[in-house]
Amino acid sequence: MEFLKDIHAFEKRSHTNILKYFENLVQSQWYSNDKLKELQENKLRLIIKHSYNNIPYYHNLFKRLDLSPNDIKGFDDLNKIPILTKSEIQENYKKLINKNFKKEDFIQNSTSGSTGEPLEFLMDREMISWQKAIQLRAFKWADYYPWDKFAYFWTFFPENDNNHGRIFDPVYDKYNLILRLSCFNLTDETLENYYNQIINFNPKILLAIPNPLYFFSKFLDKKGYKIENITSVITNAEMLLPFQRELIEEVFNCPVFDIYGAREVSLMIGECPEAHNKHYSMETAIMEIVKDGESVENNEEGELIVTNLTNYAMPFIRYRVGDVAKRKAELCKCGRGLEVIDSLKGRIDDYLITRNGRFIPGIFFPAVFAYHKINGIKQYQIIQKELEEIEILIVKTDKFKDSELIEFKNIIKKSLGDIRININFVDEIPSKSGKCRYTISELDLKLF
Repeated sequence: MEFLKDIHAFEKRSHTNILKYFENLVQSQWYSNDKLKELQENKLRLIIKHSYNNIPYYHNLFKRLDLSPNDIKGFDDLNKIPILTKSEIQENYKKLINKNFKKEDFIQNSTSGSTGEPLEFLMDREMISWQKAIQLRAFKWADYYPWDKFAYFWTFFPENDNNHGRIFDPVYDKYNLILRLSCFNLTDETLENYYNQIINFNPKILLAIPNPLYFFSKFLDKKGYKIENITSVITNAEMLLPFQRELIEEVFNCPVFDIYGAREVSLMIGECPEAHNKHYSMETAIMEIVKDGESVENNEEGELIVTNLTNYAMPFIRYRVGDVAKRKAELCKCGRGLEVIDSLKGRIDDYLITRNGRFIPGIFFPAVFAYHKINGIKQYQIIQKELEEIEILIVKTDKFKDSELIEFKNIIKKSLGDIRININFVDEIPSKSGKCRYTISELDLKLF
């Protein structure tokens, strides 16, 4: 098959092993839970030893705590290591990098997560391979295969000709397998255009962010439009709420598979097709549920702490993701040994509405920060009080530049139109449970 030949050629050029690891993951999902835990502990010991020998931050930390790598033998020893926060990563960035890696061994990435703090980090080729492989497995549960046509309703900037966020995009483009639709600046006219594009493209899978997709689904429902042949909808990047899932499944007449990813720690949580239970990628990460610094029992809610088992460039051990989760005591009836996450509370953002009726999803702002690489901002929050006015709260760092603020305001004005922007610098942004909503609307959104 020519497509697979091109995929293998792309892997060779990019020094990745995605399909090999994907095949491994398709097998390992059926391992017993005990075998998966054994695999995790073996990988944990390797990453701990590596971190002590090659990562200055962890070497110094272990020395300060009078620990040696041999003291961390398994899950029960993890709490000997302090929880790692985004602020600590930002303060110790260079010390967290593998001192023996060359610059060409790294790829820089960034994430925003649920705390309102942008985070940059480095990945090696192994982590990239595993990360893409666990994503492909979660997509496979939704009946997606790499050669299937899919529509991608995502954070694409219309002015950017190079919206290639996925690693195989050049191959997908060659075979016309991907339709990219920006979820920014949505109007009835835009949504009508998207409907026609999807009809003409005839994809099998729709991959989308929940809030914009819900907005699109309401439009389709109101118009009485039907889209045939889509067999699965995959949602990601925001919390999917029950009423959103219900309408999306009704409008598209197919199941929704909601996935959760924390790419800074190679964590992927996907829904199995048999029971729609959420399974986490035990082969690439160790997930702890913690409350008041102590691990909680199964079926009890706590904050999500994750250890990445795949990144030897910049390991994150016991990293505070910023989300809240609950693990089930029982395994799934589907037969997979992967543990089940009973509930997961991630980012929930309001959307903004402009005077001319354009819909701006809350995820627009983290995407602006990532795409335009605006530095010097530790935390931020956008509040819409009126149709003509938004307030932006910013916690800045000593790297902040006034020129970046001007650039940021220009980007917002370009997207939102003629709107007043009030910027206030604050020392902190209060939040509940350590979570910060990027976007808050004080308007009655039910009226729009």
